Amino acid sequence: MDSLALDEAYRSMFYYLDDYYTLTRSDEIGGLLSGFAVLQDGGSGDPAAREDWSKAVARAQRDTQPTRNCSNTKPSLGLAYRSTVYFLEDLYELTEYPEVGEILGPMSILQDGSPADPAVRKNWKKAVDRAKWDTESVMCRFVSWD
Repeated sequence: MDSLALDEAYRSMFYYLDDYYTLTRSDEIGGLLSGFAVLQDGGSGDPAAREDWSKAVARAQRDTQPTRNCSNTKPSLGLAYRSTVYFLEDLYELTEYPEVGEILGPMSILQDGSPADPAVRKNWKKAVDRAKWDTESVMCRFVSWD
């Protein structure tokens, strides 16, 4: 089974949203992405975002394998996608940004955790592939001006 490291799963979510931002130039999504960015010290622009992501991953793990704690294993692509959906659902509940609702609209989940919608599946795979080759998190590192 194909899998991702947790940081790759996080970057996949980031890139999925980044692709939406590239198409729409949504101020709300752009603002969210700046908070989700990983800083040089490994932290994020919005520390709560990493905590919210961890909660979404834990929830997806419970829903996927309710009798097994797999926190030390690499998440499957399905688990990473399910975590992304949960993260966005929580984000939408918190912010009520219409754009987050638009992103979530077609993001239904098959039983194996993968995207049900073919267009979403294609865009998710693109985000995952981008996250896999971006081992340095170049997309979200900021230059220190110190």
